[in-house]
Amino acid sequence: SGTPVRPITAFLHYAMHGTVLNAENSLISTEAPGALELYGSDAVGVPLVYLQSSAGDVSPNSGGTNLADFQALEHLGRTAAPTVLDAWQRAAPAKAPARARLQRFELPIDLSRAALGYASGEFDEYGGIGCGLGGGTCPPTVTAPKDVICLPLAKRAFVQTSVVALRLEDVLLVSLPGEPTTAIGARIARLGAGIDGVTRTMVVGYAQDHYGYILEEPDYLRLGYEPSVSPWGWRWGDFLVGKGTEAVAGLGSTQPTLAQPAATPLVTRTISDSTRPAAQVDTVADLERLQTARFRFAGGDPGLGTPEVALEQEVNGAFVPVLASPTRAVVNGPELMLREDATPTFASDATLTPRDFVWTVEWETLPDTVAGRYRLVAKGRASNGGTVSAYTVTSTTFAVTPSHAVVAGDLTLDATGALSITARFPPNPSLRNEVGETVGNYRLRALDADPNVGAPASGGTATALVTAPDQSTQTVTLTWSNGAWRGQSSSAPLAGTTRVTIATGGLVDGVGNTNGAPLELSATR
Repeated sequence: SGTPVRPITAFLHYAMHGTVLNAENSLISTEAPGALELYGSDAVGVPLVYLQSSAGDVSPNSGGTNLADFQALEHLGRTAAPTVLDAWQRAAPAKAPARARLQRFELPIDLSRAALGYASGEFDEYGGIGCGLGGGTCPPTVTAPKDVICLPLAKRAFVQTSVVALRLEDVLLVSLPGEPTTAIGARIARLGAGIDGVTRTMVVGYAQDHYGYILEEPDYLRLGYEPSVSPWGWRWGDFLVGKGTEAVAGLGSTQPTLAQPAATPLVTRTISDSTRPAAQVDTVADLERLQTARFRFAGGDPGLGTPEVALEQEVNGAFVPVLASPTRAVVNGPELMLREDATPTFASDATLTPRDFVWTVEWETLPDTVAGRYRLVAKGRASNGGTVSAYTVTSTTFAVTPSHAVVAGDLTLDATGALSITARFPPNPSLRNEVGETVGNYRLRALDADPNVGAPASGGTATALVTAPDQSTQTVTLTWSNGAWRGQSSSAPLAGTTRVTIATGGLVDGVGNTNGAPLELSATR
């Protein structure tokens, strides 16, 4: 019929720096764009490919309250996922054409002072960094080009880059070798306006190469951080817009020959043998929801590849993978954190062999994690006696049970004696070690909860002992309704303080979590 029935992938085109995590992060490299790609893929059900747009002046904003580190990434990704899904559904193609249109043109670009249009002495011959020496004021002061001083760069062995125009049916992609600002991206987006059949033009930054920020001249001359790491000066942005125009005009014509850099010998670190066979180091203990399962196993040199770790749950007597979505058989987001420790470290002796490689997987459970029995399965490669082989290490099985950690609540009481009670789990702000690395509380327990306050419990029922100001008591059954447990006392409240006690285990939320100690609440009229 020519009508697509099952897409296999898509481009996710967005503009956003990856600057949520601090410099001590060694666990997730894909940063904020990776969060959109990951949770967007989960939402649509196929792997998405993130294309970076005009992110030169666009920073990420997780939008959450007191969120940091991996919690901020998760909030960003989960908040964006419905928008990604909506775009995916609206982009569903109609009947495919008899012949698809695919065109690509790569324009080679010489990099030199003369090629960019600078006069002799106007700018450093082979580019410069530290331009403006990181200066500038706020509000910024525009400086004449003659006043810009840079640290000159030496001539490189290869001084060429490229701009690529790629047409996929009615979409035109133009890639630039750096970080274009919004203004540059808007100019690139107009390049497809005169091409018959093109309905959308997208700039793709950070592509093929990277020569810092791509700025228009007025933005460059404001100085500050961005120009200091943009090695081709104030003409760079206009120059690349012109080259993008040439690349788009070249679609359908003969591809020019691209210069190739001289081959550079690949220097690799010698792989260390492991001191012991791959095996579990510690058993994994049973845990309640909100606790973290830790699976430690002896493995191989990280130079042989990062192990893949899957979470499996027992279902009808057999263990099956717990899929975060159809796109992820192996969990690779903040759901599982994987770190490696080598003894001795590579920093202390880079050439030693053998050495002990211990990998640690942390699975942090949530208030709604399905109760049951689980295990973790790691697959990787290790070298023993100079022979590299694959391994599979399976953890001991462990149980996840409902939490007893409901710890606090709030009470409101209206003039009719109607009670409204909210309750929450303990706070879980990101935990960092002495050097600033995040070492715990990686997950969001609720999308819009403040981790410094604690995620709310919800659903289920509670039994409350109500003590009136005159010390009379009654027992009230509370049921979940409109964001709180609600119940009705037998009479209107008296003036003074009304106390409500929920005995240990007296509150059970919608997934079986409860309070491990009495909850004492009060309200005064």
